[in-house]
Amino acid sequence: MAKNINISDLSFDGIKDNIKKYMENDKVFKDYNFEGSALSSILDILTYNTYYNSYYMNMIANESFLDTARIRENVVSKAKLLGYTPRSNKSATALVAVTFKIIRKNRQERDYQYNTLRIDRQLAFSTSIDNESYIFVPKVSRSITRSRSAAEPDGSRAHYYTINDLELFQGQQVEEKFVVDINNPNQKFILSNENVDTGTIQVLVQASADDDVVSEFNLATDTTQLSDISKTYFLQESRDMKYEIFFGDGVLGDEVENGNIITVRYITTKGANGNGITGRLTAVALPKGVIVDTENVQIIGESYGGADREDIESIKFFAPRTFESQNRAVTARDYKAIVPQIYPEVDTMNVWGGEDNDPPAYGSVFMSIKPNTGLILSTQEKQYILNQLKSNYSVLTLSPQIIDPDYLKLKITTNVKYNDESTLLDESALKESVRQNIISYNNEFLNEFNSYFRYSQFLSTIDKTDDSVTNNITEVLMINEKTPVYNGVASYTFNFNNAIRPNSLYSNAFTIAGLSDPHYIEDDGLGGLRIYTLTPLFARKYNNVLGGTINYGTGKVVLNDIQITGIVGSTVLGLVAEPESNDIFPVRNQIIFIDYDELDIVMMPDTDEFNENYDISSQRVVVTRSLRTTYNTSQASITNVISDTTT
Repeated sequence: MAKNINISDLSFDGIKDNIKKYMENDKVFKDYNFEGSALSSILDILTYNTYYNSYYMNMIANESFLDTARIRENVVSKAKLLGYTPRSNKSATALVAVTFKIIRKNRQERDYQYNTLRIDRQLAFSTSIDNESYIFVPKVSRSITRSRSAAEPDGSRAHYYTINDLELFQGQQVEEKFVVDINNPNQKFILSNENVDTGTIQVLVQASADDDVVSEFNLATDTTQLSDISKTYFLQESRDMKYEIFFGDGVLGDEVENGNIITVRYITTKGANGNGITGRLTAVALPKGVIVDTENVQIIGESYGGADREDIESIKFFAPRTFESQNRAVTARDYKAIVPQIYPEVDTMNVWGGEDNDPPAYGSVFMSIKPNTGLILSTQEKQYILNQLKSNYSVLTLSPQIIDPDYLKLKITTNVKYNDESTLLDESALKESVRQNIISYNNEFLNEFNSYFRYSQFLSTIDKTDDSVTNNITEVLMINEKTPVYNGVASYTFNFNNAIRPNSLYSNAFTIAGLSDPHYIEDDGLGGLRIYTLTPLFARKYNNVLGGTINYGTGKVVLNDIQITGIVGSTVLGLVAEPESNDIFPVRNQIIFIDYDELDIVMMPDTDEFNENYDISSQRVVVTRSLRTTYNTSQASITNVISDTTT
């Protein structure tokens, strides 16, 4: 018999059986007892060796490709082939207004010597949150023009310097020095701190300790523009998640020489933990002779833009896409690859061309960004992203614009029927399980741009909560909200972007100028809006002056000029509408999510009482319950007729 061995089975037992069969076919081992202790141990050793080698070779093959590599150093190495450098920690930015003060005590000095004050990273502020200290230093060095001067009681003169837009980075400045040794072929310039913000690195090269001339080298971003005298350095991630600086070879970039002293300054930061800091900062380090006029400095808004080091999955995702964009923003895919590198706090974003906008805006590209924290970007964050795009990536013929996300909430009312004899859970526990399943559905399938609400999929999610759940009858309504312009006349446009069923639209309560009664909005079924109040007997009294229009096909609702003075029980004006189709789709800057405050779950046990109210001929069950949610005009007991009829 031919001596063949099966190499397709790589399990331990399979390898051992194949080796045993191979040896049994050899006349030398005829009539051997392969289950004997000595020979069985030898087979185990051979099997272990084969198994280890197959596993090792499989891991080597996996680590050779960007998609399958799992070790960070290998992922970084493959990304390097695409010209991609993983993002480091990124410092949060805070904007402050502060007044500095210098007292001139030497009367021989002249006022013109105090015309400006230069501040740099010798200046530092601090705050403490949850017993953890956060240091802030100036983003760049700046010269501040003297705003005023005044005589002090002791005869000295005080000079004041006010700056209203001082940008601070969260972190502390670190300085490292290296001496070039060309006789050491293994010398590397590796920064010792893994929490470095590479965007703050400053590289200075000095010929020697006796030479006072210092040259600043800048990060190389385009090798096609380099020459043999370009003062540039290169950056890459090295081992242990630390960053390495290296220089040109005299052809692409200037070459450093033996004995040169390299000084590297950078900021170490706490990354995303520095976001959302507000309140006061205290000066903890000041240039000599400078004091802060006010003891505490107030942050304008809150700190933003901080991010943690890029993880492995992010590197795998963005490396090929950044290579595809080639650091230029032209297509929508380019913007989706570049913006998260500029602003790492992007949770989800959508990009569309001006030709697809409503109304069309040719020559523009629109972006809508949902941040990791909060619902919309601040004005400062938007301006930062736009400035980076315009100065480094966008082409001249395109004008990028950032639009706030438009959130379309879903008001869910679900009646869940279950067999109480087939579950150990009581009604409250089963109801909580249904709620948690709905939350999981929202997190997995919604709450992002271009994420659709599939009605059948949602019903199936509820039914799969527990084996005792037999079916559910679910109503879905859409909520669109706008922040009103208080005490000013304004019109409002609500874009549901889904067809609306006539006579289904209503609003929460609001007040208008000159009238104290709460007002409500409804549609008339013919394409118009009506505004009304409720009489003591809950009859509707309509306002014949105010109104608006509704396009049932597109879901666009326009409320004509109106002066709103307040919202009853809320801060936003919301419209509720029933969709023509229960499958709901977002458009452009729209994000769909389930509003948990408007989630109403009614458990309906399969009991005799339920069956007595069930009419098999019409498949109808009458359920009476009290609804108390934000978007109800009253808290009366409402009788709903729930039909399961199929025609």
